[in-house]
Amino acid sequence: MSERGSISLFVVMLAGALFALGGLVADGGAGLAAARRANDLAEGAARAGAAASTVPRSSGFAVIDPVLARQGALAYLASEGVEGDARVTPTSVVVTLAMQQPTRLLRLVGIDHLNVEGQGEARPVLGITGQDEEAG
Repeated sequence: MSERGSISLFVVMLAGALFALGGLVADGGAGLAAARRANDLAEGAARAGAAASTVPRSSGFAVIDPVLARQGALAYLASEGVEGDARVTPTSVVVTLAMQQPTRLLRLVGIDHLNVEGQGEARPVLGITGQDEEAG
């Protein structure tokens, strides 16, 4: 049995495996950074929505205007060049968004992007004590 060329096949297989591992590390790291950015954008949009819509009550607590909250959150996302959705409850603004992170090395094996999602929630508070309706 001839073993001629077996080292060459091993080197090719090893190089392919190392290349795939490098792709996972590089593109996986970029995917994690994109997921962190998506969460940051969603949290910022939720804060913007809560800030744009908070109406103080005579009791000293805050209430959210749902129309202004949604508009404020979506305007923030638009200013950052992303699309998402804002859901308003009586006590909070919740923003979700989805983004695609292009890949570099994984593109060579047919994976041209990674899907990432972000979610953020904000509740209005008044004053320096940070009391809200639930804690009141």
